[in-house]
Amino acid sequence: MFKILKIDIFSTDILISINQSDNQLYEYLCNDFTKDEFNMLWEDWKSDARVITTSEHQFLIIRFRNKLKKDPDVYGLVAHEAYHATCSILKRRGIKQGCKTEEVYAYLIQHIVREILK
Repeated sequence: MFKILKIDIFSTDILISINQSDNQLYEYLCNDFTKDEFNMLWEDWKSDARVITTSEHQFLIIRFRNKLKKDPDVYGLVAHEAYHATCSILKRRGIKQGCKTEEVYAYLIQHIVREILK
């Protein structure tokens, strides 16, 4: 499954890939990356999920190796990756984590998790 989550307020898109092969994902990204660049992004990928942020593109990639089951461990994994994506998005905008900004972090994580699990 592949979907694009638009985070308009921060002018960022999150590309969400779930249970796709490298070739399937590359079909979506071939206009943004050469095959060698794409392979470098994923060559050391050994975990169940990963967030990729690139400085040249205004999007992130959240990739899950397997289908997302209704399981507390999966929900935790989705929240974990949503946290990484949130940190990347807000860091690019100069919004540091702290007491005064914790709600923007929490709302963005909540939004990302909800959209991934839909």
